[in-house]
Order: sequence, then structure tokens, then C-alpha cells
Amino acid sequence: MPLYQDLKSEKLYATAEAQWIAERLLDLRGALARPAPLGIPARRLDQGLVAGSWNLRDFDTNAAGHGPRLPEAFHFIAELLARFDVAVLSEIGEDLTALRTITRLAGPGYRFLTSDASGPADRRRRIAFVYDARVVTFNGVAGNLSLHGDGLAQPCFAAGFSAGWFRFHLCTLHAAPGGDAARLGALAAEIDVRAKAENSNFLLFGDFSIAAPVQDAAAVLARAGFVTPASQAPPDGAGQFYDQMAYQANTPDLRLQAAGAFDWRAAVFRDQDYLEYARRLPVAHRKFKSDDRTIDPVRDREYYAQIWRTYQMSDHLPLWATFDIDGSDAYLSRIATGTARRAPLLGDAGLLARGKDSLTREPALPPEKKGWLDALRGDGARRKETRRVLSEAARRSAPRRRGFWAGLFSRRD
Repeated sequence: MPLYQDLKSEKLYATAEAQWIAERLLDLRGALARPAPLGIPARRLDQGLVAGSWNLRDFDTNAAGHGPRLPEAFHFIAELLARFDVAVLSEIGEDLTALRTITRLAGPGYRFLTSDASGPADRRRRIAFVYDARVVTFNGVAGNLSLHGDGLAQPCFAAGFSAGWFRFHLCTLHAAPGGDAARLGALAAEIDVRAKAENSNFLLFGDFSIAAPVQDAAAVLARAGFVTPASQAPPDGAGQFYDQMAYQANTPDLRLQAAGAFDWRAAVFRDQDYLEYARRLPVAHRKFKSDDRTIDPVRDREYYAQIWRTYQMSDHLPLWATFDIDGSDAYLSRIATGTARRAPLLGDAGLLARGKDSLTREPALPPEKKGWLDALRGDGARRKETRRVLSEAARRSAPRRRGFWAGLFSRRD
């Protein structure tokens, strides 16, 4: 749940300003609660995964001088962020202050990890993964994928996560402008090789930066094993294929439910809010009449709608997708019907063989441990000495390791 207590601080907001922001947040929450695809489905703990992707324009560097972002913009962005279990944010500035702000406002459970900053000295950018740690767990592995293809605006950043027993890799692809479907296909093919090597579900999100027709881009992604949600229309509605999501299911427990793009412009920084924000537009960019003293209302409104508010929120719309990741029924059905592969037993000791084909997916017993089992079945003196050595090892081992040692003594003589 997002945090709103900042709005009660007299040091941060005047009463009228806090009321204005609260009204807009209520409008935004109402828009988000609309049925899909207009809104974003509510999150369901342990039953589904709501993933998002958003290119936040120059967040928050003010490199172009159209900002800085107003305090309410951080509240609006955080409100959207709180609809996701995990989200990819791109065009994050090198300074992490703004990212820390929206992560804090999104709620106490949210965490982030970022790539290193890359790009020209005046436009160094990061990719960030923001996730609700109550639902999603970072597995400790993150880094840039080494791709041989060219044309990337930023390195391809990837990280491994899990939600319950569902494991997946989140991967970003932020291509340089002016690309084509062939280049996208080459990059996706390389990522496909990595996905199969990891034997993990891969969610590929980002700004693909190509102007090819939707069906062409989807086709090249499909050849690399990625599925593009058909319901996810390009944000601008003009056939441009820039921001997109794709996924590759390498396990049977990943199923797409719905996907879409959320248009925030009907709730915050609306067209009719121009008069409210006109006094806060940067003077250097406002549109004046020929006398250079009188505001040109038509051109100034266009500047507000087409440029200024995109530096408050973004010139991209956030994308979302919901996945059904609860495979419990199917898993139990396979066991109930006898179609699941069962783990074999290790002789008289009655221990599960932890090979790669077992349900536990744990490493096989090493040779030295199998030798201990043979010793326990040997003559009296050898068995007695082996028990003494293993008992001492169990006493010294960490609590989390004692389960194995206890298993060795599960059978009585």
C-alpha cells in the first residue's frame, strides 16, 4: 500500500496543495481500478504475478530543462508502481535519490536493484528493477548479458527472482532508436540461448525502439521462442512498436492472463489542468506571442500537453501483464494420477536420491556420502566408528545442515 503521510506534513505541502494532490490520487486510483484493459488488475498474493515496464523520461535529471519534477509527480508514479509485484524502470538517472523516493512512497515492502550507469557523460542512465519483497524474492544473481548484437542504448540487464516456487528471470532490452525487426530478432535469439541454458522462465521487457508493424516484430520474437501478448496494443496507437513485453515459458507453471497499457492522462496532469500548472511551467520554454511579453495560450497549452507533462510523468505509458503462476493443482494432479516422476529410494537406508530427475531438484549424493551409507551397513566395529564420526560432524554442523546427518540414522539396526 502506498504511503501518503507526507501529504499531512505542513513542512512539505500547504493545505491547498495537499488537497489537490489527494484529489488527483483519488482520480488515479479510480482509473487504475477500472476493469482491464483500461485499468490494472489488483495484485493477488501467492496466486498471480503482476509485472510492469515503464520508461520514465529522464528520471529525474532535468537534463533538458523542462523540469524538475513536481513533488506530486513522485506520488503519482509511486501509486502506479504499487500496482506491480515487480517492475522494470528505464531511463533512471545516475543519482538514485529520485528512485529511492518513489520506492519509499510505493510502500514499505518495496525494494530495488539497478544496473550500473552507462551512456554519454551528460546522459548516463540506469535500468532498475523494483519489486515487492513480500511477494517477490531476489535470488542474488544480476548483471549485464553479453550480447554480440549491436544497437543497444543500454546494456541488457537481467536478474533472477522467485515468487513462491515460481522462478523467473527478468531481462530488459533498451534498443537504440531507428532499429528494425531483424536486429530485434538477432538480439532475442541470443537471449533465447541464455534462457534455455538457465532452464528458467524469461520475461523480456523494455523499449525495443523499432517502427516495424506489430505483427512483424511479434513474428521475429516468436521465432526466438518469445510470446508477445496480442492484447497489448502499442501505446501511441499508430502502429509503432516501441515499448513491449514478451515472455518465454520454460516451465509449465507460467500462463499469461492479461496484458495492456495504462493511460494516466485521464487522471493526472490532464488537459484541463493546464491553468493549474501554467504558472509552474519553466519560463525558458513557455510560448509567447510576437511581442515576447504575452503568453500565446494555444501554443502554451500545446507545450504543456505535448512536452512539459511528459517530463513530469513520461512520454511512455506503463505496460502491465498478469501471469498465473500457481501450479499447485497441476502439480498435485500429476502425483495423484501417477504421472509424476517419483524419486527412487537408496537401498536399505530409505533415503531419497536427490538426483536431477527427482521432484526436489537437489544435487545427487556425492560418492563420499554414499560410502558412509555402505559403512553403516558394514560389520559392527566399522559401523560403530562411522556412527561416532558422523555424530560428531552433526554436532558441529550448522542447524540447517543437520537434516542430512539425521537422515543417516533414520534406520535402526
